[in-house]
Amino acid sequence: MSNDQHVDVVVHFIDIDSGETFASSNVPISQLPESFEKQTTLNIGEDEWQVIDANPLLASVFKETQQLTLKLKKIEKLDPRDTLYSIPTISSELPNLAEKAPFPDFTLYLHEDEWRQKEFIHPKKLVIAGEEVDEIKEIWMNESKEIDEDHRAFKRIHVRKLIGTPNLYIPLFELAKLLNAGEPGSVAFQGIEGFVENGFALETGNSKYYGLVENGVVKLLGVVEEGKATMREVGLILKVFPASFVNWSQCLIVPA
Repeated sequence: MSNDQHVDVVVHFIDIDSGETFASSNVPISQLPESFEKQTTLNIGEDEWQVIDANPLLASVFKETQQLTLKLKKIEKLDPRDTLYSIPTISSELPNLAEKAPFPDFTLYLHEDEWRQKEFIHPKKLVIAGEEVDEIKEIWMNESKEIDEDHRAFKRIHVRKLIGTPNLYIPLFELAKLLNAGEPGSVAFQGIEGFVENGFALETGNSKYYGLVENGVVKLLGVVEEGKATMREVGLILKVFPASFVNWSQCLIVPA
């Protein structure tokens, strides 16, 4: 190809949806790929197009014929205003990660969006929690749409910044004993290397709990499942330890 930098190829651009040739142009062969066998996209004007078919496929051929026909499909850009979300709120921060698992028995894998969605907070945080929930209720009422009988989608996500740290002080050993849980495990995020630094997980017959622990004391505590059995466990935790419970996405606050 080095001796053919000045060769021009007549390229015909066809919109595969309409079948119409919308442009023909002399293109220096140096600006064309060696092959269209791999997925290729082109920028034409302000639009981006995906090459669906090329005839011929190889530069070694269209260099000789000096003719190339490309069938293209326009890549539609989504209007950010049309973007919908499956949940109305997320935590403003994710925990630090470490290479080594803090607890070797098992690992609980969470999606990043699950972090602190259903969590325990100190009762002194209830006023701030109410302010956060008011923001989420606004999204439910005015910035959501029904997808089907059981699901809604949301036009905006409230990022929880006011609540800060939960300010819990729960001995991990006592929590595990209360829940009749086994040895603690570690926490990791799906598709991300590493483990949550100072993270722990507990499994009961009904639920999976996770959080952050420092010197044997739970500073942050969340739960993944939320059924009747889990809520009975939640009620037990609230009776024994100074804590309240919040399901942020559902705007549910259970005080101590």
